[in-house]
Amino acid sequence: MDHPRIGERVYVRPSNPAVRVQRGDNLFGQFLPDEGAEVLWDEFLHRRLCEGAIEWMHLSDMKGS
Repeated sequence: MDHPRIGERVYVRPSNPAVRVQRGDNLFGQFLPDEGAEVLWDEFLHRRLCEGAIEWMHLSDMKGS
């Protein structure tokens, strides 16, 4: 499975805008915006990716759009 390295800065967004995804471990009540956000990749986000809750993109890919 293709995924970022821990500590890499990437762009993530919820796979389904109707489902809120917490921004990180112990960040209760803080959620990723529907349009996504730039974040540092960590184990918490990796688990959300494996669950299918988020999509990610390299920041360099974002600059081209």
